[in-house]
Amino acid sequence: MRRSPGSTLAIVVAFLAAFLIIATGLSVLIEKRLKLTRYNASRALALGVAEAGLDDALNILSDTPSWTAGFSNKVFEGGFYTVTIDTSTGRTRVISDGYLPAGSFIGAAVHRKVSVYLSGFDKVCSSISKDMEIDKSTCDGNVYSGKDMDLKSGSLVTGDAEAQRDITLSGGSAVSGTKNAQNYPPVLPAIPFPSLQTDAHYLTEAQAGGTYVGDYTIDGATVTLGPLYITGELKIKNGAKVTLTGPVYVKKEVTIDESELKGKYTLFAEKEMDIEKSTIGLGNLGPLLISKKDSTLDESTAYRTIYYVYNEKLTLQKSTLTGMVIGKELDVKDNSAVTWMEITDLDVALTGSAPEDWSSN
Repeated sequence: MRRSPGSTLAIVVAFLAAFLIIATGLSVLIEKRLKLTRYNASRALALGVAEAGLDDALNILSDTPSWTAGFSNKVFEGGFYTVTIDTSTGRTRVISDGYLPAGSFIGAAVHRKVSVYLSGFDKVCSSISKDMEIDKSTCDGNVYSGKDMDLKSGSLVTGDAEAQRDITLSGGSAVSGTKNAQNYPPVLPAIPFPSLQTDAHYLTEAQAGGTYVGDYTIDGATVTLGPLYITGELKIKNGAKVTLTGPVYVKKEVTIDESELKGKYTLFAEKEMDIEKSTIGLGNLGPLLISKKDSTLDESTAYRTIYYVYNEKLTLQKSTLTGMVIGKELDVKDNSAVTWMEITDLDVALTGSAPEDWSSN
């Protein structure tokens, strides 16, 4: 059957109309996706600005704990941050607001806020219920031992030393502050500072991101990790660079060898955690490291990190750490140095608004 010229034209027009509708829909979808991508990029940049302000403030507070001046509209990387120090609740809160001005990726200005509550727990080195030994090393701050404390070979505590039993100094060791020993009233509650929860709390947080069955190895790669529950061991080695993006709970051992680990989240090991020739906590805020069995920090550097071993011994050797170290038993030796820095309870909040037609779909 032969079509008339009019019917052929109608078919062509219909195809063109359908094509235009599809093209228009794709164009709108692509535009929304591009806007969302720019928005997310702006959020990340504004968060970086806010964390830079927090980092700036914490650096000053580490040297001058009474500092409350803060910063106002300090320029940083195309944006600016404002930092305030709030002591109205009885706890010190450092609040950093990061801004990107209008025209940065998206038309509207973007604002991110980061805050840290300082815990009030002021012990740089602590053993909960067993001995503490400091040998050829420095604890720059206050220290506490739930049993005996032994300083050897020119070791130094720059703050106060408190022990449930005896404090022994030998080989030119010194305590710059006061020494309180023998039946001194306990200063550590069952949970040393507010950010520590039960094992189940960390397990639940990690499981929210999924479960990995078996041993998990990161060999020389640059990756993000978490939230995640790992049923076997976690091995980070051979120059790997790992950024924690959520809590990680490991059923067995954790080993970090000649690698980097950063991020403000919790890394929890039910067994040993051994860190050797590695860097922990690069950038603004370091992780909370928790293990239940004998653990080490060996020939390593940790920035703004809390290392907590609550069932057995924590040993630092040939290492430096800024933050806090706590073990049921604690050894700090071989020219190690622990410097006080109070960091807990990180809270990140988005306070800027999304584009009008943004959606999560």
